[in-house]
Amino acid sequence: MLKEKAFSYPINDERLAAPIHSLKGIGSKRAEALERKGIRTIEELLFFFPFRYEDRRKIVKLSEVSEGMEAFVWGRIASAGEECLLPSGKRIFKIELDDGTGRLALVWFHYQKAHMWQLVSHGKGLCVFGKVRFFKRRAQIVHPDVQVVDTPRPGGLEPIYSEVKGVSSRVLRNAITQALDKCLDALVDPIPAWILERMHLPGLVKCIRALHTPSPDADADDYNALATPFHQRVRFDRFFWVMLVVLLRKYARQGPGKVRPLALPRDFLHRFTRALPFPLTDDQVHVIREIADDMQSGRPMNRLVQGDVGCGKTVVGAAAAFMAVSNGFQVALMAPTQILARQHFVFFSNLPPQLGFRPILLTGALKGNERAKVYNCIRHGDCDVIIGTQALIQEEVIFHRLGLIIIDEQHRFGVRQRSLLAQKANHPHVLVMTATPIPRTLAMVVYADLDVSVIRTRPPGYKGVITEVVPDREKRRIYDIVTKRMEQGEQVVVICPVIEGQEGSDLKNALDMFEGLRRLYSPRFTVALIHGELSPGEKDAVMEAFRAGRIQLLVATTVVEVGVHAPGATVMVIEHPERFGLAQLHQLRGRVGRGEREGLCLLVKPAGIPEQAEERLRILASCDDGFEISEQDLLLRGQGELVGIRQSGVGELDMREVINYPNLLMAAREVAEQLLQDDPHLSKPEHDLVKRHLMRIYGKQALHEL
Repeated sequence: MLKEKAFSYPINDERLAAPIHSLKGIGSKRAEALERKGIRTIEELLFFFPFRYEDRRKIVKLSEVSEGMEAFVWGRIASAGEECLLPSGKRIFKIELDDGTGRLALVWFHYQKAHMWQLVSHGKGLCVFGKVRFFKRRAQIVHPDVQVVDTPRPGGLEPIYSEVKGVSSRVLRNAITQALDKCLDALVDPIPAWILERMHLPGLVKCIRALHTPSPDADADDYNALATPFHQRVRFDRFFWVMLVVLLRKYARQGPGKVRPLALPRDFLHRFTRALPFPLTDDQVHVIREIADDMQSGRPMNRLVQGDVGCGKTVVGAAAAFMAVSNGFQVALMAPTQILARQHFVFFSNLPPQLGFRPILLTGALKGNERAKVYNCIRHGDCDVIIGTQALIQEEVIFHRLGLIIIDEQHRFGVRQRSLLAQKANHPHVLVMTATPIPRTLAMVVYADLDVSVIRTRPPGYKGVITEVVPDREKRRIYDIVTKRMEQGEQVVVICPVIEGQEGSDLKNALDMFEGLRRLYSPRFTVALIHGELSPGEKDAVMEAFRAGRIQLLVATTVVEVGVHAPGATVMVIEHPERFGLAQLHQLRGRVGRGEREGLCLLVKPAGIPEQAEERLRILASCDDGFEISEQDLLLRGQGELVGIRQSGVGELDMREVINYPNLLMAAREVAEQLLQDDPHLSKPEHDLVKRHLMRIYGKQALHEL
């Protein structure tokens, strides 16, 4: 799914920097709603792309509609009114549509009575779009998109945007149309023309217009598969800018900037392992020795530790921290979410005192005096392991003696965050950990500025996770399993692909799932909900209660994908697994079975999914090796439908993008390398636009450091 925060491109016209409320129809309340989505300026609105398209170019006769069809139809209202459903007594609003060839029912379960009666009158014509379902052998569309038109009027390929609460789809489309008409010509394309020609990619202005307003003859399947040249252009931009900075970092690393070697006693590894309550695997020991060699070499360490779910990367990070702290340095550990940062803080706080760690937590949730105290502690050296989120890269954070940076990227790649955090010290050692196993060849491309270490084996006692594909018609069996496990004191996670339902969508959503399961299980069991739109404090509270065992059943979106550790969680139920990529499914199931009991992951498969999606689920059920799964992902080229073009975080990549589009990544690396070979310092006048854009993404100081 398209993320909300937009790209930033060089501006040659102040129209693009104008606030969103300068557009007609966007008042202060709507502007606030858009700002919550990361859209503050007209430029950011232009880069808020549709995540799917509805084909309304052909009006289908009512006699020709079929089960599951997304149909654009026209007809006249034959009847309309409220009906009462028995035995629940719930009221619905129904319109009977007739086009002379057949009839179709339009049904609303949630509606405003006054609005519906205003909409209808006998004989009025309606154009309707939605998914056709048959109920008691009669065709109907639930919660359709409706327009009052007296005669049939074909439409186009209609862009559908992710929901902005407080802004209707029509208002949003109108605002985007205004932005296109008034401001699109102000955009400057920062990619050199020779690169676009070589890659056969469209220009930026053409790309943006085509994504928002497809041509009448556009291929709907290509647009919905995000497979047009315009989608490819946006992906390429993400890859190119990251690859360019990675290569700049690589060249800078090869130059001057030596550091004093760390002093480590010969028995440092024995001292470290003796303090742990568990043994290390051979892979962990090997990687720790590689890190020790780096930190004693006299040059800054830049190393990636790549490992599968549950392989013990955090312990390796702790060993590196032990080396730095033993030499009087501070350690900064940056995690992608507050939940994961707090989890790391708990881990370091519970390590034996003889290791000498004095951890402290810094996240965006800290306010006022509490935050000021943490700043002072960091500045004066009263703590030696500073754990946090992106709050660590704020200007106010001044380290006493920072020597090691550990970045837990999970499934993200954030070169911008690395660049900014590295500015906090003089050539610090950098250790990057990622939990998404990707083929070594790809890892060496994405992390071209890093040495790569791999942990494959899991710690002794790891029970693993059994994965089973279950048809959705077997819901009773799933219910029995979930109930039995909770009765035995185990915890369950139910994953839904979206937070809330949308009109015409059959996707299971987290809000409805939570309400249904709460009615089913409360008060016998505690049921909770977590998703990305909760505040950081709310998410922390839910996850802390789940980790502590006070919540037995957690309904969630993929917010729990990133490193959440709850030892009592043994069962995961994933609704619509066909909507996720293999790597993401593997990460999700890794959240259960992390304690003393074996995990169980149930993939609830709806009927009629594509064969390629079936194959992905079969691979997952038969394999628990993340590296092998990533190889299969490459072979299948299966794109999780929720991945799409990720707009947020210009300086980072999602590893699922890397897995899904390796050839494009390689090509972006090649042209970035050619650009730098031609001009290593981007000093030529024709490269000024490239340099300006890099400064906007990564910051002037960050590029100066390179």
